[in-house]
Amino acid sequence: MISAKTIEEIRQKARIIELIGDHVELKQRGTNFVGLCPFHGEKTPSFNVSEVKNSYHCFGCGASGNVISFIMEKEGLSFPDTVEYLANRYNIHVEREGKTKSTEYYSEKKRNYIVNHLAQQFFKDNLKKAPAAVKKYLESRKLRQDAIDTFGIGFAPNDWRQLTDSLLKEKYSETELIKYGVSKKSAKADLYDSFRGRLIFPVHMDSKRILGFGGRLLPDMGEGPKYLNSKETPVYQKSYILYGLPQALPSFKLKKFSYLVEGYMDVVGLWQAGVSNVVATCGTSVTSSHIQKLGNYVTSACLLFDGDSAGRAAAAKCFSVFLNSGVDGKAIFLPDGEDPDSFATKHGDKTSEELAKIKGVGLLEVYIRSLLSKYGVENVKDLQPASKAKLAEEVKKNLTKVENKIEYEELVKEASYLLMVLPEHLKNDVKKVKEKVEVEKVSDVGESDNTKIAIQKLSKLNKEILLIAMTQRAKITSKLLNNSVLCEVLHADVLSFIQSLNEIFSTSSENQKESLMTLLQNFGKSWTEHWKLAHVMLDDKSVNFDKLYDECILLIEKKMIEKSILEHAEMLRSGDLTEEQKLNFYQEKLRLERKVENI
Repeated sequence: MISAKTIEEIRQKARIIELIGDHVELKQRGTNFVGLCPFHGEKTPSFNVSEVKNSYHCFGCGASGNVISFIMEKEGLSFPDTVEYLANRYNIHVEREGKTKSTEYYSEKKRNYIVNHLAQQFFKDNLKKAPAAVKKYLESRKLRQDAIDTFGIGFAPNDWRQLTDSLLKEKYSETELIKYGVSKKSAKADLYDSFRGRLIFPVHMDSKRILGFGGRLLPDMGEGPKYLNSKETPVYQKSYILYGLPQALPSFKLKKFSYLVEGYMDVVGLWQAGVSNVVATCGTSVTSSHIQKLGNYVTSACLLFDGDSAGRAAAAKCFSVFLNSGVDGKAIFLPDGEDPDSFATKHGDKTSEELAKIKGVGLLEVYIRSLLSKYGVENVKDLQPASKAKLAEEVKKNLTKVENKIEYEELVKEASYLLMVLPEHLKNDVKKVKEKVEVEKVSDVGESDNTKIAIQKLSKLNKEILLIAMTQRAKITSKLLNNSVLCEVLHADVLSFIQSLNEIFSTSSENQKESLMTLLQNFGKSWTEHWKLAHVMLDDKSVNFDKLYDECILLIEKKMIEKSILEHAEMLRSGDLTEEQKLNFYQEKLRLERKVENI
């Protein structure tokens, strides 16, 4: 985990004017700086940045925070990724505690990002001087310059070693170039470029870093698969990465809804047609990690797949992937012969409207239809009793994985309707028991020799968030670490602890209990007692942890509004406002005061 010391050092050293200035044109007004808010559309500047307080606040939409929350919101990064982002920028050593990956691992990730950056520059430069055949292809695919710039599309020349030789001159070793996926080695041990004669789609992590590449083979430029993706590297894991995520974030914030497609050109084509809330997997099936990542930004997602049997089969597999994700899923199947890119090209700026006309299908229904096809029928009425019983058992196996009681009941109702059986015949008779660590086996530990804050000294909000994280574990820790408002207000030690919990429980490991014991011992006796209290509460049926989480978020919202009221009052007292601005600020202050009364 990243130490609390590193978190505090970043909060103090990262320059908010500089960071926000990368995204917003700021002008000084008195002791503050103002500009157009990057989080909502406006014509009159209401976004204020205080260099003294190292914070920002928008008097239009209410967005506020510090350097960490700004980067989390603007770049769409989790808390740990944001800390690494800022540490790299300000040359701050990231101190890590507990059982974590080695310093060499993080150093290698940094070198991987640098190599990818150099490769991306190479591909972009080569597109500018690409042969006429390449430019003719771009025209045939109706790729506009704004899309090329937004997605950083480039070109890998049909040459064996151009990129490899340029990177070797930058003092990167052959071993590194192979490991980072930009070069390969032949049977004769000759090094050559991984991407040749291809249109290149960089996969961005954020506005500064590139994870890997996808390459589309161009006509008459060699042989090989139509699409080629980067190999797995220290920074590129296909099962977690979503292409187009940084470009989709502004739209996600507004709509809380995402289209999910299968190809790079599908994303770019839809974006050109005005459908910007779209991402794609990178040459792999949709995984639970993809949906968990999406769930940090949206509440619902729609699979936009081809209407052929392969597209329907792929959508059917996604039913189990969406379970317990907190994201509502459905599928839209395009007309025969269409894919998302061709559909967008055909309908242009009417694409969004045309997609809305196609009826979406729930993933449970898609899944059941897929099962029916295995039995050689299209309608459940055509099933014989024994086959129907087998099919129902298969559906039941998936439904019993659902953790949330309300979601479980609703899915059972839907499945019983689709299968034409009674709901009680689908319900699981086996009592569901939540898997949890045996609290009584967590031995008492004395206060270790560290600087961790005692639980008693934490605010009520920090204590309650810890209770939630300690009991809900991997189900909630990722969500907490992607909530920029929470990460702004939580104590640094609490953030470090939640990071460790996420690392321990988000991957299956035989050493989970041992890792947990070590973590609690490192934090001290008061944290161990809080862990025990959390699991005593878990057995108390009157305690609703989902409700407790909602109350915590509501409490933060109230504090933010109260803070905003004070800032409005401060601005009203200043002499920097015109009479019209004073009236607007006064009206907004009254609106906020009424809002806080209703919380």
